[in-house]
Parts: sequence; structure tokens; C-alpha cells
Amino acid sequence: MWKKSSVAVTTLKSYQLELLCIHVWNSLPIFPRSVATAFEAVLRKLSDYNSICACWTENYSMDQVPTGIAIARPLILDPANPYNNVADVCKNWPDVAAAAKRTLQKPFFK
Repeated sequence: MWKKSSVAVTTLKSYQLELLCIHVWNSLPIFPRSVATAFEAVLRKLSDYNSICACWTENYSMDQVPTGIAIARPLILDPANPYNNVADVCKNWPDVAAAAKRTLQKPFFK
């Protein structure tokens, strides 16, 4: 919903956002973890998209990820395929970052 209401035109897909949300949720401390804190953390990641590095090593080790992919930023690796950086599909990360920054300025996050 945030993407549809806040980012005018984007190649960012829901799958990329879902994976980033899962990664951020799992990285937050259990207490006081909430949807609001997770949403803010996701927006902060999106606003600094070059810091995104979301990998799942349950199904593969980082040794199996080709170096060219492993050093790419933003990096959102497909949980089942270490050769697929799903973040590459988005071609307008600066627009997504600007939308995330605008959202973080809203009273809800103050």
C-alpha cells in the first residue's frame, strides 16, 4: 500500500519489498518489536538504499554467491537462488528513497 500511495512511478516490485520487510523484521529486537517500528526501519533502509544487504543463508552459504552479486548494493538476494539479486529489477531507487524520506517526515514518525 505504501508503494502505491507514495511512489509515483516505480519498477520496485512487491516481492522486493516483502523480502526487505521480512529481513528487517527478523533483524529487529524481539522487544519492543512492532509493525510501526518495522515500517520505520524499512523506510530508513529504503531511504539509504545503498546500505541494503538482505541475504538468507539458510538455503545457501555466502561462498556460493558470485562476487559480482555479493558486492552489489542494494542487494536483496532471492532466498532460494544465490544468483538472483531481486533488487536489480528496480531501476529508480532514488525515487523510492525520496518517497521513503518524505514518509519519514510525516507526524506519525516524529
